[in-house]
Amino acid sequence: MSKRLSIDDFRISLDLPVQWGDMDAFQHVNNARFFRFFESARVHYFHTTGLGDYFAGSSLSFILAKAGCTYIAPLTYPDSIAVGCRTVRITPSHLEQQYLIHSSKLQTAAALGTASIVAFDYESMHKAEFPPRLLDIISRHEGLEVESAG
Repeated sequence: MSKRLSIDDFRISLDLPVQWGDMDAFQHVNNARFFRFFESARVHYFHTTGLGDYFAGSSLSFILAKAGCTYIAPLTYPDSIAVGCRTVRITPSHLEQQYLIHSSKLQTAAALGTASIVAFDYESMHKAEFPPRLLDIISRHEGLEVESAG
C-alpha cells in the first residue's frame, strides 16, 4: 500500500482562506471551488518556479487538457487551507500535476487533484512542445527526468 500524501510532500504550497461565499446550499464548500483552489496553486507554482512570465510575447503557452478531483473531507467556513502543487510527470509536450488541499480546521487532507497540462501554440492552434529550458527548470525543481514523448 502506498504512503498517504500530506501537504509536506509538496515543495510549493499556497495558503488560502475559505470564504463564506465558497459554500453552497449543502453547507460545505462547493465542488467547483476546489478547481479554483487548484488553479490558484498552479499559477503560484509557475510563478514560484520562475515560469509565470516565461511565455510573455510568445504564442506558446500552457493549456489545461484534463482536470480531476477526489474529495476526501468536506470543507466549511471558517477554515484556512494549504494547497500544494507538484509536477509528477514530464514529457516534451505534457506535464502531469498533482494538488493536495489540506484543511487547517480538520488537520487532514480534504481533496486530491490532478491535471494534465500541454504545450499549446495559439498562433497555429495546435499542440506543441515546451522549450527545453522550461523542461529543465521543472525537471530540476521536481527531481524528475523528462520522459520520451512515446
